[in-house]
Amino acid sequence: MSGLLVVWTTAAFGEEMLFRGIVLNCVASLAVRYGKTPNWTIGLVVSSVCFGLGHSYQGAFAELNAALAELAAKTSRSAN
Repeated sequence: MSGLLVVWTTAAFGEEMLFRGIVLNCVASLAVRYGKTPNWTIGLVVSSVCFGLGHSYQGAFAELNAALAELAAKTSRSAN
């Protein structure tokens, strides 16, 4: 049981780092190359869609649910 807890914790941390850390910042910062300010809205949407696609093995409903949950979590944290 403790092994499962370690796997869940590691997977959750890895997803946070990948989708909220790397993908969000990279996509949002693409606009900077063209002399514009980072577009965080596009970064939020793209990283949330990627997060949902990462859960496609669970089926279409779970994929959509994961993407929408990630988008809701990111926008609620961005508003604060």
